[in-house]
Amino acid sequence: MATIAGITGNQFIKGTQAYQNNKYQYASSSHEVDHNMNPGLIIQPQNKNDIVLALKYAKSQKIAVAIRTGGHQYSGASSTSTPNIQLDLKKTFRGPNDQTIFEKDGRTFVRTSVSWSLGALNAYLTKHKLFVPHGQCTHVHLGGHVQTGGYGQLGRSFGLFGDHVLSLEIVDHEGNFKEVTRATKSELFYAILGGSPGNFGVLTHFTLEVHRDSDYKGSRGLKALYWYDPKTLKRLVDILVEMSDNENFPRNYDLCISVLSSSFKLLDLWPELDGQMRREHPEIYGEDGMPFWPRTIIVYAQWVPFEKNDVCDMAWFDRLSKGSIFDQGVQEKPMSKLTGDWIFRNVREFDHPYVKRTYLTKSTTLGKDGWASWVTKRIDAIVKPEANRCWLSAQLQCFGGKHSKFVTNADNGTSYSWRDSTLACILDAFHSSSAKDRAEDWQKVNDSEGIGPNGIFSKQDRRVLWGSYGSFDLDASWRYYYEDLAKYERLQKARQAADPDGIFTPNSFCKRCSHTFGESDNKGLGNASLQSTDPLPQHTAEPFEARSNSQSNVPSEDETECPGDAGKEATPTARPNLAKPPRFIGYLSPEAILRGPLRGQRAGQGPYQNQCGFWVRPPDEAEEAAQPGIRPGEDHSTPGSASPFAEKALQVYLHAVGIDMLPPRPHQDILLDIYFSYIQPFLPILDEKSFRNRCFEQNEPTVLIQAMCIVASKHDKARSHLFLSEDQSLLKPREFGHRLYTSVTAAIAARLETDRVVLMQVLALLSLHCEGFDGAEQASMHLAQAIHHAHTFGLQFGKKRKQAQDEPLERLFWCLWSLDKLNASINGRPLIMHDRDNGLENPNVAADHRRTPFGIWLQLSELLDKVIVLYRPGVDTSVTGWEAGFPGLEEIVGDGAENLDGPTIAALELFYHAVAMASCNYRSIHDPVRSTPSYIRQSLSAVRVISILSSESPENLPPLPIILYALSLAMSVAYRQFRQSKLQVHKNRAKEDLKTCCVLLNRLRTAWWSAGAMADLGTAALAKADNASRAKSNKRTSAPPFTHQPGINPSLGGNEVASGAENLLPPSSDQRHQAFQTSRDFAGLNVDQMPAIPGQHPISSTRAELSPLGSFDFTESPDWLNFDNAFENFDTLLGSSGADLSSELLKPFNYGDFDFLDPLA
Repeated sequence: MATIAGITGNQFIKGTQAYQNNKYQYASSSHEVDHNMNPGLIIQPQNKNDIVLALKYAKSQKIAVAIRTGGHQYSGASSTSTPNIQLDLKKTFRGPNDQTIFEKDGRTFVRTSVSWSLGALNAYLTKHKLFVPHGQCTHVHLGGHVQTGGYGQLGRSFGLFGDHVLSLEIVDHEGNFKEVTRATKSELFYAILGGSPGNFGVLTHFTLEVHRDSDYKGSRGLKALYWYDPKTLKRLVDILVEMSDNENFPRNYDLCISVLSSSFKLLDLWPELDGQMRREHPEIYGEDGMPFWPRTIIVYAQWVPFEKNDVCDMAWFDRLSKGSIFDQGVQEKPMSKLTGDWIFRNVREFDHPYVKRTYLTKSTTLGKDGWASWVTKRIDAIVKPEANRCWLSAQLQCFGGKHSKFVTNADNGTSYSWRDSTLACILDAFHSSSAKDRAEDWQKVNDSEGIGPNGIFSKQDRRVLWGSYGSFDLDASWRYYYEDLAKYERLQKARQAADPDGIFTPNSFCKRCSHTFGESDNKGLGNASLQSTDPLPQHTAEPFEARSNSQSNVPSEDETECPGDAGKEATPTARPNLAKPPRFIGYLSPEAILRGPLRGQRAGQGPYQNQCGFWVRPPDEAEEAAQPGIRPGEDHSTPGSASPFAEKALQVYLHAVGIDMLPPRPHQDILLDIYFSYIQPFLPILDEKSFRNRCFEQNEPTVLIQAMCIVASKHDKARSHLFLSEDQSLLKPREFGHRLYTSVTAAIAARLETDRVVLMQVLALLSLHCEGFDGAEQASMHLAQAIHHAHTFGLQFGKKRKQAQDEPLERLFWCLWSLDKLNASINGRPLIMHDRDNGLENPNVAADHRRTPFGIWLQLSELLDKVIVLYRPGVDTSVTGWEAGFPGLEEIVGDGAENLDGPTIAALELFYHAVAMASCNYRSIHDPVRSTPSYIRQSLSAVRVISILSSESPENLPPLPIILYALSLAMSVAYRQFRQSKLQVHKNRAKEDLKTCCVLLNRLRTAWWSAGAMADLGTAALAKADNASRAKSNKRTSAPPFTHQPGINPSLGGNEVASGAENLLPPSSDQRHQAFQTSRDFAGLNVDQMPAIPGQHPISSTRAELSPLGSFDFTESPDWLNFDNAFENFDTLLGSSGADLSSELLKPFNYGDFDFLDPLA
């Protein structure tokens, strides 16, 4: 989406890690997908002028704005969907003038901004011996808190936070600054304080009356901790119910009971707890000194004097503290200190998704109705079983009584609902990804038994805006949040007056225009497609979230205006203005001659040239104006820029594919650690230090992180971390990689990333990923594009000046150079990079570098480069391989092996043996066996590969394609030996090696498509061998006369299919079933139970329909597949041309045409 010109604050667009980090809210863990928490643009304004520009832009583009300060709303209502904008105000107003104290007429007031957190406000007031009732979560910010009430520990004694507001400062829908008070704009004041946060303007500051410690001397508080026990909980809840049911209970008292499952971080809540618990309960501390907290109950109790004659009932406190394992007694403290004691310091209760409930009741018969027993049993049902992967955070608090300020403040000009409530019950069930159903089922019972006409807690469903749950459509669920329809319609009218264009309607959990109830006036709906002469249907004024998914939301060609700065309109940028990369021009180009004089006029160009050419950067406007024959402002760009219509359509597509899809941050960090542990040592495609710094600054490219996660996901250690932001379920490696791959390729195709270095890195990483029938082609294409960018960048020349920042780029070049060799061998492509065009010095000239994993990797790549020569067109076919002078592994590794860990040296050894196997070039399986050095080397290397992968878990080796390639080559060698061996014992050994290879490949198929393809091919070969042995054991007394059939070679007695592509004949269905049934008997492989993953081999009815099987006569040949021809062409994988059909079909990473091997296809 476009950034907005003139805004001085940060703007985050999709496709960057900064966007991903800043869109995150409390509800992202649970509602990012179903509530579509993916704004098209995130803006962090620096001042009010930035807000004005954002609102004018939204109005011109007919999109909506969501407003966020802390982002703690349970359902994510402070977020929005693409193409809408999110205004993030959490850092906007934090200057010295954004929090001030003043006095008037003997009363104390504070003017504060919405950008402060509750913790910051509490600390500021405490410093000045002041206090105000507010919530208990320190990271909640004031903007949403004041608009939804501000429920907290002091609810009975002092009322809600919002009850203390005198004036509000807003930016309205036209960009005007307004002060709103009850006296001057009563309806707007009423609507903002309790109506629906963010729906009536952008609240920036407000003024509220605060209380002084000196007016409430003698205040007391108790905070007590108990190990969880249902009996203890029932006793404490009984005390709470007595208080709630008694309408005459003094206003002086407040009580809240909290229940927390095990592993809650109590020290964040109660820092002073650590010392005593270490002395009295050392069993909860592990060997590392870190505590593991069991299930607990916490009581918060408070008494405050209002009159001189008020006396605290200490017996009430004694009843509460009975059985406590930790409390500091009933402490007499100033109220400003007590309010700090009630604050939760945790960012969130548990680091998991949740299913939340916030219930209110006006019942005064909870004791008689048995609610205390019921809620105790319900809590015990989820807290007691510690292995249920659910964690509870519950709060039970009294608000009622005829003296309670929560009740008596009802008619103070605000619209906060349910002020006659007596008790609040908050039950938040956090859960692992696998336990969501369990948490939901538990809450469903709470709903059905606790709420409704026969509900034990409340006869009416009462909810609060800050703790919403269930339907995210406020129009459908308004009766849960407002007392009656009259109130809701009153708020609708205030909404229409405050926002006629719908700018502040970013999602469905919002107040909508008053014609939601059927009024025919369509004035000011702010959507051209709705402003027609036809009568408006009911519910026409739908939220912008719904409109964003409809065709009517796509702007026409002339709808392109947006604000530039205050007071004038500006044009939007189609894409963010990213710096264009330099371009290399060789001296053979005429452009080099013509640009010479111009280049000489620019300062500092000397270092950007070499003997082959020079680099140029795109000229800015001033330079364009200085060039002869170029007029300022003239467009020299490529024609065909996308129209706003196309841009909007593109945004819809990109949102659909999820271009910003990433794992949640904790899982993402682990995947990145896996990448740097297992990939970086061999292929330092990016600089780890630079990348970590960019992560710290939150500006690393999303596509790069996605590509790194794709590669890392194939490692066994990644299996428990394969979650994506759009899906809370654990994914399988190939499904995880497939989704991210789709996202990355869409972002690259849309040119969302223009940094050429990032593109090289991402494309190089994508070349390591191969999924599906065309996976090899796509991987080769990605590498070719990466090399193209490197050549355009002039990476092959380096720079004349040697600086530290050039080293990562040079390492990147050599990574591409080595990957080019692997691509030529694995995917059967010609080499793209040639040493004769390379001006960089090989880093292995330094002896120390040769002993590093990357140095050894480059040496093996050089060795492979020499082997590739054996497979080029025109090579003498009598050359059987590299016969003399082939270096040993220890010669290459040298004394550097002692510094390498097990997986690293195993991966390098497999690379070496793959090259060693390829160094023997037997063209046909029927060639006579010659005991040449290369043949012996090939046989020994195959044995060594099988041995390494049988002893080392292949899933724990670095997830690089060379591992699979080595194993696939070893399988082809085993099959060759099986076919060529004359001694039965040798045949048996080769057959066992072939079976071992199938088993090893099958273990890897969950992460690698090509592993499954090879495992199936080897399994079919084993089946054919078994069929042949059974046929020999059942000798026939007489053989029918042989009739020549097309494709059958008579010289082979009709038992072998002639070599050639036309003779790779498919089997009949019976033969196919028999082959696969036998193969399962041999290898223990159950193909039918393999998971159905996109691109899964071999089950793919789609590809089966596309394969040319209809041209074959299934009954033409009983010998339906000539594995001799198949495996003899394995070595042609290293060639770049002249491969016949069999070699194309049987490349280790491209077996899509063998779908007919699948009995279900």
